[in-house]
Order: sequence, then C-alpha cells, then structure tokens
Amino acid sequence: MSVKSETVLITGAAGFIGCRVAARLLEAGFRVVGLERPGCDLFRVKRLLPRIKIYRLPGEKAASVLRKEKIDGVIHLATYYRKRHAPADVGPMMRTNVEMPALLLEAAVAAGVKWFINTGTFFECELPRRGPLKETAPIAPWNLYASTKTAFDGILKTYAASGAMKAMTIRLFSPYGPDDNPDKVIPYLVNSLLKGSPVKLSGPGQKLSFIYVDDIAAAYVRAAKTAGRLRRHETVNVGAARSHDVREVIAALEAVSGAKLDASYPPAARPAPPVVADLRKARSLLGWRPRWDIRKGLKSTFEHYRARGKAR
Repeated sequence: MSVKSETVLITGAAGFIGCRVAARLLEAGFRVVGLERPGCDLFRVKRLLPRIKIYRLPGEKAASVLRKEKIDGVIHLATYYRKRHAPADVGPMMRTNVEMPALLLEAAVAAGVKWFINTGTFFECELPRRGPLKETAPIAPWNLYASTKTAFDGILKTYAASGAMKAMTIRLFSPYGPDDNPDKVIPYLVNSLLKGSPVKLSGPGQKLSFIYVDDIAAAYVRAAKTAGRLRRHETVNVGAARSHDVREVIAALEAVSGAKLDASYPPAARPAPPVVADLRKARSLLGWRPRWDIRKGLKSTFEHYRARGKAR
C-alpha cells in the first residue's frame, strides 16, 4: 500500500532559493505548490512548471489555496530584502515580511495545515566576540529588514506555543549560487570577471558564512521531513562551517575562472567579528551538514553564469 506524499506550499517558489527547494522536494517525493506575487518572473522555476502548480496571488488571498490544494505544510521563503532601506521600502517590507506571513499563518491554522517552516537571517542576532553564532544568540537586529524578520518569528512562536502549529525557523547565513539576485556581491564579482571590468568594493569586510544554495535546499527538505514531529518551535542555523571575506572569494573566483579582477578597496574600517554558524543543532535535529566548500560552490556558480553569458 503506497503512502500519500505530503503537499507543501512554498512562498517565493520562483525565487533564487525557492526554486531549488521546490526541485529537491519533488525529488524527495513531496507534492509542491507555489505561491508568488502577481507579475512575478517565473524564469528560475520554468523547468519545474509541468510538475508544480504556481498561484500568483496576494498573500492575503492564500487561504483558498491552502484549502483547495489540501496543504500539509508551508515553507515560507518570500521576502522583501533591503540591506539599507529607503523610506519607500518601509511599507512593502512590513507588508511582505510581517503582515503577509501572519495572515498566511492564520489561514494555515484554519485550514488544518500541520507545520510551518519560516526563514530567518543571522542579521537578527548579536555576533559573539569569538566562536560560532548559536541559535541562542541574543536578538539584536542589524537593520529594518532583520527587525521585520524578528517580528514575524515572534508571531510564529506565539502560534507554536499555543499548540496551533508545529513550527521551525531556518536561520540562513549568507546564501550564494546560480541565479542569485544580481545586486549581491558574488553575482557582482562574477559579472565583473565575465566583462573584464574593475570592481569597487566597500572594503575587505568581515568574514561571512557563505552557504551554497544546494546545501540550503537540502536543509529545507530535511526540515520538511522533521517539522511534523516537533514538540515546540525550533530555530536551526543553516550556514557554512567556515567563514570567508571578499578577498578570499575573489581569490577563489580567480582560481576557477583563470582571470584576474581589478579590485579596489577604501581604507579598512574597524574589523567586525567573523560570522561562523554553529551547526551542531542542524546535525542533531535535521541530520544535515554542508557538502559544498567555497571553491566548489564558486566554481559551479561561475560556470553557470559563463554558460549563460552573465549573472541575471
């Protein structure tokens, strides 16, 4: 007798991370439904469209999808990200990062959805002076974006504490890989290599926990298999075991591309503590660890963009 596969709704299924999560869930035997904002470009997820259904609806209208598709679990990846926001970003950021997922969560409880996996960021946390950043790190959001992520995480914990929903927050560190947003540092460096153009950077910067997108997708699949068995809300770090600064990233890209980058830096600012993810909980709760080191991940990323001509 065959076992019914679970149906997962992914918000942001057409995004950089969402499309990879959708593909891995399909490989693992899940049924996948996507929720996207109206007018969203589906180029990343086009190859999956025969196998998944995408609804392009405002978040507040998701309740009908949850009931119609008999959703078992939600993976929330949709977000409005600005490292440095402008006044015009405040409304969209609050609606996308707080109001929309709160309405979706309320609708999910009403529809009998079993579990909800949220996406957080290490930007929400105070960095330790030394050693890896643990899930128990004090909350001290770095910017408005991180504050909105913290706000919704608090809402999710309230629902989980009441017993209304099994819940988990995947705390992401610094994602990278093919089809990332072009304004981020690694696509910028790749584009510059492909064009042979010089790069201007804000400084060598702190060491970050760069995590390849396929490792991230694998973690979400593990989380989807685990979430229904949780007894309380859990936060789990998903990052790399080592950290690297932009100079090391450039060196690795130069090695895999055979080209040289003309990079200029302003005088170095006061160094910030390196960001290293504590991955012990990910190993114990999810049975997950990263498998892509920075050289392998950057090689895959560069070759993808070189084959296509540029980082979109």
